[in-house]
Amino acid sequence: MRAGAHRLRLAVPIISLLVIATPAQAATLVVTKASDSADGACDADCSLREAIIAANADATADEIVLPAAVLRLERSPFPDDNSGDVGDLDVTGDLTIRGQGANATTVNSTIEARVFDVLGPNTDLRLRDLTVTGGHARFPDDSGGGINAEKSGELSLERVIVRDNVAQGAASVGPGGGIYKSGGRLVVRDSAIVGNRGVAAGFGGGIFAESTSAELTNVTVAENLAGHRGGGVYLSAAAGDFVNVTIVSNEARGFGGGLDGDLSLLRLRSSIVAANAAPTEPECTSPGPASDGGNVGPAACGLTQPSDASPADPGLGPLSTSGIPVREPLPGSPAVDRAIGPCPLTDARGVPRPQGPACDSGAGELPVPPLAPPTDTTAPVGSKLAFVPRRFRPRVKRAPSIASASARKRGKRSRRTSRASYRLSEDARVRFTVRRRVTGRKKGKRCLIGKRSRRLGKARKCRRFVRVRGAFTHRGKQGANRFRFSGYVRGRRLRPGVYRMSGVPTDAAGNRGRRFSGSFVIARR
Repeated sequence: MRAGAHRLRLAVPIISLLVIATPAQAATLVVTKASDSADGACDADCSLREAIIAANADATADEIVLPAAVLRLERSPFPDDNSGDVGDLDVTGDLTIRGQGANATTVNSTIEARVFDVLGPNTDLRLRDLTVTGGHARFPDDSGGGINAEKSGELSLERVIVRDNVAQGAASVGPGGGIYKSGGRLVVRDSAIVGNRGVAAGFGGGIFAESTSAELTNVTVAENLAGHRGGGVYLSAAAGDFVNVTIVSNEARGFGGGLDGDLSLLRLRSSIVAANAAPTEPECTSPGPASDGGNVGPAACGLTQPSDASPADPGLGPLSTSGIPVREPLPGSPAVDRAIGPCPLTDARGVPRPQGPACDSGAGELPVPPLAPPTDTTAPVGSKLAFVPRRFRPRVKRAPSIASASARKRGKRSRRTSRASYRLSEDARVRFTVRRRVTGRKKGKRCLIGKRSRRLGKARKCRRFVRVRGAFTHRGKQGANRFRFSGYVRGRRLRPGVYRMSGVPTDAAGNRGRRFSGSFVIARR
């Protein structure tokens, strides 16, 4: 066993492998390691290259499942006979490749070779939930640095990042730094084409589409570079339908920093073309695309519908780094709530649309923070604290005496508990305290008790309430409340006398209400 393969098995869980069935039955191939081997079999020890070779060997539309890992292409492409054993990953049969998320699964070419090359005629390649990066297509085979698909058939990307790939031409064209598609159909959804380059005499730093139909929905094309024309996208005899697409911060060294080529067959809706750079026609070459409305960009790009906006500043945030990259509109951006017609259910990152009265233009939707709940500033009100019976005698927590037993025999039973009731204006916790009425002597405006009162001799008598140690809490509801009161507070039996109980309510928001009170009597017998 190779050391590299052993290390990956410790880091990447091995998913059950479905072995290729009969030629008439599609297979699901599971990649179990990140190293780039080609030993001729996709078994329990299967690389991405081995899985593609196995899929090419039958005539069915197979699926390859990738782990959450960085899968590197490391086999030198020289000499490369398009057998798939070395260099880029050659696809000759219909194939779906599915990762675990664009930020979790990456296919990275560390050699001078593109990443994917679709060679079979009428071959469909579908990429899902992964990142394609590091590809390098060099003259004379210089098209499609990340993905090259020159045959008819469909190239489809969903939740895919195509980042930092290079198509390097010489005196001729180096088309499609990120993607080159000729013939058939190009479909890109919920994806980002960022940081790719078509250098030397390059055309289409991000995407080069030729003699095909290009359908882009919820796609960000940003920070790509073309050495000559079409920093973001170059269309050559290609029909295009772009919906909620953001084409910003791309550069061409010659013409059309954002869009270039034959744009008469391109339609834009709810998209953004802005902040691109080129010495000539920096946003898009003339004649520009047809506008279906809801766009943000210059009138020179044909964005002249009443629902279009041509601001000096599109008001976009930086390229996001989590999930699928987008340039999210900032508050106040003309892209906010500008989209028209049906819009995707989410933006490229999965943020639900719309967040406001309408969807935002471009691939990113500005999240609207939820409304803060109203602040509760109303204090609860407690009232009508009463006791039934008002006069009672608490039960003694010990064995009954002979006298009390004989009293019961004579039918002289005293009330042992009382039922307290009160009302609340809202749900609240009520903290109850108890005070006992005592007799003292008047000194000026003060009523002194205990030893201090006895020193006053025959001074006029007075009464005041003295707090009993302890308190208790009752969780009350809005409206009528009641509880049984036994005449004990914190385990201490109240002595005979007149008492006043007071409650202070506090609601869930911390608002404290005023004190409310009621009186009761502890009887001697």
